[in-house]
Amino acid sequence: EVNLQIAAAIAELSSQGYTPALALFHDAQDAYHDRPRRDRDTCANVFDAMESVAKEVFQLPNVTFGSILAHIRKTQALQAEIIDVFEKVNSLRNHKFGHGMTVPFDLSLAEVDFTYLTCIAGILLFVRTKQTVQPSS
Repeated sequence: EVNLQIAAAIAELSSQGYTPALALFHDAQDAYHDRPRRDRDTCANVFDAMESVAKEVFQLPNVTFGSILAHIRKTQALQAEIIDVFEKVNSLRNHKFGHGMTVPFDLSLAEVDFTYLTCIAGILLFVRTKQTVQPSS
């Protein structure tokens, strides 16, 4: 169930000391539950939370999400197909709701749901991958 995954993400972020990511996650939740819903804020904040977790897990605090994905691909920390999914979500962010977005925000309600839930799944994946990750050099 989706609510269980959301609760799991909150628990993981709370217990692992991901304070910045947890704050961004809560901002995303607030935007998602606002009426009217603030879809761009939802997407931007949940993606930023996922990116924050990935930076912490892979100990790459000053790089882009794309650079983290390149590192993950090089070290084979995740399956290539999973990395491909993250690359597509990163591209979506860059074009549709990130700081350098190239077009006005125009995701449908279902596309926002997809982005929100995909990034939550990414948070869980990265946090749970931490146990097997070797520090980067």
